[in-house]
Amino acid sequence: MLSYVAITFTMFLGLVLSSVTAAQKYILHFEILLIGINISVVVFTLYLTIAPVCKALVDKYKTSKEKKRRRTSMNKLNANIFGKNKSLTAVLPTRGEVNGSTQQKAKQFWNNSGERS
Repeated sequence: MLSYVAITFTMFLGLVLSSVTAAQKYILHFEILLIGINISVVVFTLYLTIAPVCKALVDKYKTSKEKKRRRTSMNKLNANIFGKNKSLTAVLPTRGEVNGSTQQKAKQFWNNSGERS
């Protein structure tokens, strides 16, 4: 869009310079204006080509940093769960330690719930 405006404005200034004789007194002003417009087109074109490359590099850096952070947190989690020898360190009660207390509680619950209804 900017290039179309710049081309149109450049043609318009060229037309003014060639058709208006009084504009010859201000030729330096017109030349500076034309150079400024053409430089702005070049700068905008560079911005459009360089900005996506910079954004891709930043996204790649953020992604690699995030992966490293996840990997570190997973290693810490695994160390807390499995310990140094990579075996499960959680302590679970055996059947002998429970001594049927779970079955007794279940029977009590069923007996009490039957009386309520």
